[in-house]
Amino acid sequence: MSEKKNSNEAYIIGEKIKELRRLKGLTQEELSEKIGIDYKKLSRIETGKCLPSLKIAQAISIEFDFNLCTLLDNQLIKEIEIPDNYFVQALNILKSAKTKEERIYYLEALKHTQKCLKADLSSNK
Repeated sequence: MSEKKNSNEAYIIGEKIKELRRLKGLTQEELSEKIGIDYKKLSRIETGKCLPSLKIAQAISIEFDFNLCTLLDNQLIKEIEIPDNYFVQALNILKSAKTKEERIYYLEALKHTQKCLKADLSSNK
C-alpha cells in the first residue's frame, strides 16, 4: 500500500471514531480511559496521524457496539487486496499472541474480516 493510501485510510477511520465519540457525548479523555489508551494516542488516531492497532480497534468496536467492518466501511474494504498467503499470515499472527486476551482480539478481528469479505463478495456479484 502506498503511504498516501495509508494516510487516507487513517484519516477516514479517525473521522469515524471522532464522530462516534461525539455522538456518544464523550471527550477524548473519557473515551481513551474507557479503552485503556493515552488520550494523546486517541488524538493521533482521530486526526489520521496513525491507524489504531488491532487491540485498540477492537476496544473501540466494543465501546461503540459495532463490528470492525463498520469502522473500515465498504469503500475501504473494496480496496483491500488479499495476498495468496493470507491465511498463513493470519495463523502466524494468532500464534504470536502472548496472552489469551490477545488471541481473543485476533480471533475476533479475523471473524470480522471474514464477514466483511463475504459481504464484499456478495455486493460485487
